[in-house]
Amino acid sequence: MLIDIPAGLQVLTGSWEYSYAGELYNTWHSISDPDLINGNHFEYTDDTWNGDIDANGLKGINSGLDSNKVAIRFRATTVCDQFLSGSVLTTKTLANDPCSSEPLSSGEVQSPPVVLQNAIPEDFAQLLTFANPEVAYCGARTNEFSVTALNVSDNPTADSVTVCLKIPSALTYEPNSVVFSN
Repeated sequence: MLIDIPAGLQVLTGSWEYSYAGELYNTWHSISDPDLINGNHFEYTDDTWNGDIDANGLKGINSGLDSNKVAIRFRATTVCDQFLSGSVLTTKTLANDPCSSEPLSSGEVQSPPVVLQNAIPEDFAQLLTFANPEVAYCGARTNEFSVTALNVSDNPTADSVTVCLKIPSALTYEPNSVVFSN
């Protein structure tokens, strides 16, 4: 199982759980963290966290039970300057096919939007921001940048908008050099 989470979400170590067969979404069991973690990419390469699934796989739609479903959840915190409310997670599940040497794949599946409380994207202005140039030139005496924000929603911005500019420590900010133009 492959899980990709959006930028700005940080998974809490030790918070992974699963629910399966007869107790789906009612009882949750702790499982170890994924065995492969690379940035926001998480992967369980083996299903040994559940002996029944490891031995029998998911039983199929003809089983008449809910043993064809498994749910996994985890806890995460947000990095507010990086997470965009309404972003989605993606998952991809692979399984052995008893009738073929080729694995079965769910393909990439998107979750419903991950929406923070009181941060429903459709209710607020949505700003698309561009910076130019994208790179500072080390040999230049002065680097000049422009930042453009375009509201791409039907909702207006508030009467005041706060913009946070993070300037790398290797660059020196010239006081009062940020200018607003409309």
